[in-house]
Amino acid sequence: MKQNIKYALLTLFSFLMMSCQKSQEYYEGVYIVGADKLSPVANLTIDDLPAVIGIKVASSNAIENNVEVMMKSTPELVESFNKEYKKNYELLPEKSYKLENTSLIIENGKSISSEGVRLSIISRELLKEGTTYVLPVSIVGVSDKNLSVIEGSRTIYIVINQVIITLEFNL
Repeated sequence: MKQNIKYALLTLFSFLMMSCQKSQEYYEGVYIVGADKLSPVANLTIDDLPAVIGIKVASSNAIENNVEVMMKSTPELVESFNKEYKKNYELLPEKSYKLENTSLIIENGKSISSEGVRLSIISRELLKEGTTYVLPVSIVGVSDKNLSVIEGSRTIYIVINQVIITLEFNL
């Protein structure tokens, strides 16, 4: 009898512990791969030019018909990003980069775009040494009006770090 009470209490305690755990929220829609509310950052280090990073989009479910996802840089988000994450990054100067392939397709039967947006750093002329830059890139439209954008993954902030080049003296 004592043994049964022990098991009953242990089972009850286990059930209570599991029911107190916060369940992970699930959202359906389109999102930027690698971007989420907790960590919406991708890093790009400039060593040699061009320095390139790709950004793909995905859907939480396989797509029934081809879906076009439109992307663009959203410089107006830099200030709010800096405030929220306590950073002091500067907006990447427009003439120092190229943003290509901003219209992505998630094909029928798939859940991720086969290609990605391509951000290329093409010039260092306007970049200040020792400064960290950021370029927000966001989903701005989806061709299928039945698909929503998952807000926490709408934007990815590409943080651009520079390798500092110094000259070496040989004595």
